[in-house]
Amino acid sequence: MSLMEVQGLSHRFADGTLALRGVNLAIEEGDLLLLAGRNGSGKTVLMKHLNGLLKPTEGRILLEGRPIEEDLPAVRRKVGLVFQDPDAQLVGQTVREEVAFGPENLRMSADEIERRVEEALRAVGLRELAGQAPRRLSGGEKRRLAVAGILVMEPRLIVFDEPFSGLDYPGVLQLLREILRLHRGGHTIVVITHEIEKILGNATRLAVMDRGAVVADGRPVELLDRLEGYGIRRPEVNGKGIEGVTWLR
Repeated sequence: MSLMEVQGLSHRFADGTLALRGVNLAIEEGDLLLLAGRNGSGKTVLMKHLNGLLKPTEGRILLEGRPIEEDLPAVRRKVGLVFQDPDAQLVGQTVREEVAFGPENLRMSADEIERRVEEALRAVGLRELAGQAPRRLSGGEKRRLAVAGILVMEPRLIVFDEPFSGLDYPGVLQLLREILRLHRGGHTIVVITHEIEKILGNATRLAVMDRGAVVADGRPVELLDRLEGYGIRRPEVNGKGIEGVTWLR
């Protein structure tokens, strides 16, 4: 059984725009799935369905074999979304308050909240900035703070939407190290990005969206030569095969 299954998912907006067309996608336990596609292909709309932020017009999503609408609060604890704009997720006055927001809403005990917050901040390297105002952080630090706000809920699946957008080179490296660390630590990861060269060599799978549908899904090395047909620039591999398309090991 897959960790998550997207079955025949379609979504039509109120203005009649068909954003998703019969999407089928399985997310397996332990995947580092790279979801690529040109702008407007439906990637972010699909992401918002994965924990029930949007409801499908047709089709369904299963998490651990159960339709997600049966228990959306539980799904949102297990499926964490890290949006492209981290400022859109910031609500706390300090870094510590920001990370504690989710557990406090679940009315966990003070001791449990403190334990989880400390672990999450340590995991993303922000413990020394716990008293800092979130909006004073750098772009990379804000993204890591958003990750901490997800980790504190102890999710099964973490989905990143255009995580490298707007980051300078050091910021990209910091966040990429964090994504790979999470994957090595046992988290299932989905990365939605058009900057595929930054993570392609580390991905276990590549899925491509075009015009609201998943049009290709498989091992990255098998799909490289098909990317330009879907409006995605083919990364240079420098004679090293797919192993050459990586920023980090």
